[in-house]
Amino acid sequence: MAKSAKKRMQEYRREIKENAQEYEKHKAADREDIKTKRKDVLKNEQRKCRRNWKKNSQIHRDRKKMYETALTSRLTPPTSPQELQNHPVQVPRQLSMIKSHKRRKTKEKSACYRLNEKLKVKLKCQQRLTERNKKRFYRIKRKDRASEASEDELGHTAYIKHWS
Repeated sequence: MAKSAKKRMQEYRREIKENAQEYEKHKAADREDIKTKRKDVLKNEQRKCRRNWKKNSQIHRDRKKMYETALTSRLTPPTSPQELQNHPVQVPRQLSMIKSHKRRKTKEKSACYRLNEKLKVKLKCQQRLTERNKKRFYRIKRKDRASEASEDELGHTAYIKHWS
């Protein structure tokens, strides 16, 4: 029966570990491989990776701490009234409170988006209305100028250009 890739790799690793010289040579090659990979990474890429790692690890620590405080606040009994009078304790925010805050923020954001869309439609309507009124105004103005046009001695009406 044929061996699976997993079994073959297990046997290969066991053989390498049994032979001490072979094992050390294999480990040294791995170390060299890692060193060359590190040299290939540019400095700015390395800074970027470290920055991302730092940010992600901070988020992870905060979440872990928040979860632990939520658990401890649920599991610990309430403090006695005397302690509360001496030292007012601030209760850490629960996970549900944080979720509800996030939900409320997204709700407010979507409401603002809807309001913006309504205002854009209103603005377009107002712009169309102003354009229509401008055209109406210029038409009336042109008619007034045409009616005021003077007649020459032959009785012909002189038209005034409206774009002057």
